[in-house]
Amino acid sequence: MRSLPISNLLSDFRIQIASWGDLRLLALSLAIWSGVLLSNGIGFLLSFVALALISFGTLLIRAVRVEHSRIMLLLLSMAFVGGALLHFRALPLEMLTPYIGKSVSVEVVVTGDSVARSQRFGSVMAASFRTPARLEVLGYEGSEIRLRIPVSIMTSRGDFIPSTRISFDARVIAPRGAIAGTLIAQGKVRLLGEPTHLQNSAMAVRWGMKKAVAHLPSDAGALLPGLVLGDTSEVDPALSADMKTTGLTHLTAVSGANLAILSSLIMLLMKWVRSPRWLTIMVVGFFLAFFVVLVRPQPSVLRAGAMAVVMLIAYGRGVKRAALPALAAAIFFLLLIDPWQGLTYGFALSVAATAGLLLLAPPLAASFSRHMPHWLAHTLALPIAAQIMCAPIILALSGNLSIMGVIANCVAAPLVAPATVLGLLAALLSIISLPLASFVAWLAAIPTGGISWIAHRFAALPFASLPWGSSAIAITLFVLLLLLFALFFRFHIKAALITIATIFVLLVATSLVPNGWPPREWVMVMCNVGQGDALVLNGGGGKYVVVDAGPDPIAIDRCLNDLGVRHISLLILTHDHADHVEGLPGVLHGRKVEKIWLSPLDEPAYEFDRVSRWASGISLMRAPVGETFKVGALQISPLWPRRVMNESAPNNSSVAMLITVAGLRLFLAADMEAPAQEELLSYLLSHREIRASNVDVLKVAHHGSANQSPLLSAYLNPQFALISVGAGNPYHHPAPFTLQLLARAQIFRTDRDGSVAVIHPLAVVKPRHTIWRRAG
Repeated sequence: MRSLPISNLLSDFRIQIASWGDLRLLALSLAIWSGVLLSNGIGFLLSFVALALISFGTLLIRAVRVEHSRIMLLLLSMAFVGGALLHFRALPLEMLTPYIGKSVSVEVVVTGDSVARSQRFGSVMAASFRTPARLEVLGYEGSEIRLRIPVSIMTSRGDFIPSTRISFDARVIAPRGAIAGTLIAQGKVRLLGEPTHLQNSAMAVRWGMKKAVAHLPSDAGALLPGLVLGDTSEVDPALSADMKTTGLTHLTAVSGANLAILSSLIMLLMKWVRSPRWLTIMVVGFFLAFFVVLVRPQPSVLRAGAMAVVMLIAYGRGVKRAALPALAAAIFFLLLIDPWQGLTYGFALSVAATAGLLLLAPPLAASFSRHMPHWLAHTLALPIAAQIMCAPIILALSGNLSIMGVIANCVAAPLVAPATVLGLLAALLSIISLPLASFVAWLAAIPTGGISWIAHRFAALPFASLPWGSSAIAITLFVLLLLLFALFFRFHIKAALITIATIFVLLVATSLVPNGWPPREWVMVMCNVGQGDALVLNGGGGKYVVVDAGPDPIAIDRCLNDLGVRHISLLILTHDHADHVEGLPGVLHGRKVEKIWLSPLDEPAYEFDRVSRWASGISLMRAPVGETFKVGALQISPLWPRRVMNESAPNNSSVAMLITVAGLRLFLAADMEAPAQEELLSYLLSHREIRASNVDVLKVAHHGSANQSPLLSAYLNPQFALISVGAGNPYHHPAPFTLQLLARAQIFRTDRDGSVAVIHPLAVVKPRHTIWRRAG
């Protein structure tokens, strides 16, 4: 094996830099971005990355022979500018601080689409829809202030069109991120001004698209508006989760590909009619501007739009190789206009993916083409380059690596262009002829159906996603391994390709080897679903009961797959909070559920409506509190709620139950808080025949929050205490107070132990931690 000649590496690096074109603006853009990151105090790792970007920019400018001291002065100045911009933009956001917690009257202009939410702020239950807006008039105690600051409004309506002017009385809630505060509507919302003609036209296209796909199969029809317009409101959470696992989520984040397809079609049409260059630029520019309004100005759209403007200018001047300077200009100007974008994952992923396609894909394709057909080399190079650049950011966001992402993207790639072109045509036709638009949408649904099939099938593979970790050490280790493999690939490409193929074969082989999970004689598994609850009870003979679905469809789906659960005799949803029911599509994915028990309280109403819609066709009934039912060997006795309590109603109305199976007694406390626990204790003390004291296993209430009754904990006196809780959760669950209450029990926590199983004879076990086992 020959050594790696450093001189050759440096020479290759200089040649590669020279092939990228003019990089001066890129270095300045990276420096501004670094200043934004550092100014926001984002921690050691990202600060180090930011400094590395400045250093990399220095190398790039040195490659074009600019004097060194001037380089450093310029780059550091740009970093300072980035930090100053962030603080300058933050100043207006503090204008609502004196009004936090107070009631005010406001006039706002809607700036984006509403998102259905249900959230409690202290004692105030927020309304059903969150909408971005611009606050322009604030009234308090008889005085009015005129201003222009971004806010988020919570109202009972979700049909506002951007640019609509409204007024209402509101309560001001503390700000989060790049907004000055949240305004919770109190009373009637009054319409002051209609939306602009441009926004009305865009909304007509979006609504028309929804009508055009209404008759299509669920996945294919829901995915088409997402692919074309970035509208994912109707996409099934299970499909969304599978696309995330397989690295296909970017298809529903409208960006450069959509703009490139639209621009190419218009330019071909203008060329066909022999249009002069200036007219072509104007027409393309108009359609691009309308398209940005149509799909909404999200970070990836703004980045792509800014690049498109620079590319049009370059086209008008006859400049070639303008892609990378266009990316640099997009970063530069977007951060100057709104530095908060530099702190969002969407912006970072969009820039990283584009940089990968521009910088890494060409040399990768050239290397691959020496060992495989030209078309295959380019097909592989594009997703690999994007995945390499985005992987560290995705790790920081989710802690998982998409093992099948490259292959899934390669398989799906031929379907994207026809789906996008036909989808755009269907969207435009929808405002002219709905039947014709529906027919074109039906044609477009063929490739989108294929994309959804790819997402589901690849996500179902046992090695589709690898839990890696999101800590600074985990990300640094991944980047170092990536760099080492890049060096190996540079000098031993054949060996590298063989290594990749070997790893793939080993992944398949490893997935076929039993890993001891689930253990024999298991009676209950607490699934690791993050900050939420999901339990599976085994009644024997294929009889399974699932208690809650957690917040994440993909997590519960995988847990049930690991347990081999395909048929569910009973699903119990203890209450309608998102961390217990949002995973329901994952429970229903490929499984039959015979019936569902619900809490007697249908709050929050938005979540209850979603549950009802997802569970359409399944028998729904209230949990029969005070009665006992058998499912196989399971004896289920719902003990609470005996009444609906006003205080913290959904939690204190959640279904708590005693389970008896194989001689073991398990108490599942749902999300009960201290008042409900103490009332239940009074009932249990007066009904000793229930035998709920000294249980074998307690599923601790409310993720181990501090709102517990010491008296009920002492009465239950469990041998094992199981806490379903998410790692690094913002609520600091489980609370030290709760852990102290349970000091006599052996405690298992999903944030540290992962999924755990209760077995007979009584024991609690964890899965063998092989690196390729899917996270449950």
